[in-house]
Amino acid sequence: MENSFSLQFNPLQQLKSVQDYEKEIERLMNENFQIKHELSYYKNNPSYANVNEDIQKLLLDSKLSIDVLENENKTLTKQIEHLKELIRANSQDKEKLRNDLENNKNISELRICTLEEENQRLLNHIENLKQKNEKNIQEHKLYENKLIDIEQEKNYLKNVIEEYKTSNNNLQTEKNNYFKEGEKLLVENQNLKNQINIINEEKIDLLYQEIIFFKKI
Repeated sequence: MENSFSLQFNPLQQLKSVQDYEKEIERLMNENFQIKHELSYYKNNPSYANVNEDIQKLLLDSKLSIDVLENENKTLTKQIEHLKELIRANSQDKEKLRNDLENNKNISELRICTLEEENQRLLNHIENLKQKNEKNIQEHKLYENKLIDIEQEKNYLKNVIEEYKTSNNNLQTEKNNYFKEGEKLLVENQNLKNQINIINEEKIDLLYQEIIFFKKI
């Protein structure tokens, strides 16, 4: 019995149903009645006078527990009534939602038909684009091949030009060599002419001396 009256109410304990609270209140009231009966017995029996104060505390604890549970029961009853009102309101909302859903269903079906037609039109357009794209790809490959040919021809012409440049450089080098050789020959020719002139002058001088010599004879 002491465990029954040592109830410590916790406002944060898990929410109970109305029946749970009613059973708890009934149990506490029965225990309270039993305690009162025992208290009457103790009062009439002097040997139990020393426990009277503890029993009074237990009675007070029990009464407080009952009061708390009754208040919780009232609060829960109000909450249940509020939930019932919400359920009724939700039922009305549910009916409205059902009607809205039916209307939306009809609108959606019409929209689906429209979208299917639009989808078919887009599919046809995509098919046309695919054909055009295939054609463009083929043309692109053709142009790529032509570009490769042009690039090869370009490289060939570059090589020819490089060969011409090399040949021209070689000719220019030979020309310069010939020019230097010509200048060298001109110098040698001039030297030979100078030597011939000297020899001729010497011959003339000798001839002149011979003439003078023969005249003296």
